[in-house]
Amino acid sequence: MMKKALSPMLRFPFAVVACALLLAVLPAAPTRAANLTVTPGLLIEEAWDSNIFNAPIDATQTDDFITRATPRLTLTLVSPGSAVNLMGAIEAEWYAENTDLNRNAATKLLELTTTGPLVLSPRFSLYPAARFVESRDTGRPEILIEVPGPTPLPAPDITPTETVITARTGRRVYAASLQTISRLTPNVDLELGGTFLRRDYFEGPPGLIDSRTFAENAAVLWRFSPRYSGGIFAEASQNSFIGRPNSRTYTGGLIGRYTWSEQTLIEGRAGATYRLESTGVDNEKISGWDPYALFSVAHARPGFRAFFLASYELAGAGSFGLTTKRGSASLDLFHELARDWAWDVSGAWQSNRSTDEAVSEDIITARGSAGLRYTAAPWALLRLGGTAARQWSQGPSGSDLERFSVMLGLTLTNTYLIL
Repeated sequence: MMKKALSPMLRFPFAVVACALLLAVLPAAPTRAANLTVTPGLLIEEAWDSNIFNAPIDATQTDDFITRATPRLTLTLVSPGSAVNLMGAIEAEWYAENTDLNRNAATKLLELTTTGPLVLSPRFSLYPAARFVESRDTGRPEILIEVPGPTPLPAPDITPTETVITARTGRRVYAASLQTISRLTPNVDLELGGTFLRRDYFEGPPGLIDSRTFAENAAVLWRFSPRYSGGIFAEASQNSFIGRPNSRTYTGGLIGRYTWSEQTLIEGRAGATYRLESTGVDNEKISGWDPYALFSVAHARPGFRAFFLASYELAGAGSFGLTTKRGSASLDLFHELARDWAWDVSGAWQSNRSTDEAVSEDIITARGSAGLRYTAAPWALLRLGGTAARQWSQGPSGSDLERFSVMLGLTLTNTYLIL
């Protein structure tokens, strides 16, 4: 069971996140001008889905037509070099045949993000982020509305990275993070951060485990040239599973970053993770070493975005209450074909394999999506798209399944200046 009190080390993320939420609502510097805007939006979508219950391949699958309506409101505080976004959205779903699944609030989302770092002084900046999501379908990505806008290089992301598809169930995810960057000398930066992730399940079949993850990270980087920097990093994480033994992980290694241009950033990390897992019998623990690696390329320019990520890590907060060896790869592309036309393509692959000798979780998931967009007016966007997902399970957890969907959506949105 999860302990009621956390060690002083693991209380740090709470203090960090609290400070971040307070600082995030302020301008980056009191001497700079700032604007406050509000952006209401509404997505109306008609979709067909081949497997609305995420049933296994060898079971009867149910398809249906679904109508979705998603109102969304975003408040943005803009100052030179950065912007703070507070967004809330609710998604309603109505099924043509399976009307018992109809919900006026099938998905709820509240999110705090930043565009660029919040610069509090010439030597100190930070990236705060927070998210709450309540949904009832793990087989559908939680992307509600995408409003066209600036295309900066991505900031640190707190989105849970597990892509396992389970039976239809209710899920609440609470996440928060803060990354700080301090310039110790003209050529040395210190990065400190903390993250919190909580995942709760409700309204679903048994077998899915609530979890909590607290993590802290630190890195020291030296700028060897205007484009290249490198250094060392470390991270400590505690993973708590309700009703299951807990685990701790400690990761360290080398980090390198190369700014190819103002539009392209390359990052690589390599190291090792030491794990301590409780067996549930007295104070007995199992320990071991695992490799850690991450490589990413981000490119952004007006009209085009590309992001590639590949990683191998020891991850906590799995859906089945287990610490897993996780390998992931993803690619996201967006390109404007002409003044009013654009396309988007994304794909992802992930393997989750538990560290226990029984291998009680061994799941591979692959996803892909593509869409064509037409900007009918500055405030109206049409998108025709499709998605495909395939999952393979080699253990008692999860199941082999596949799912396809096609959707046509209309996004109505506009931005208004308040201050």
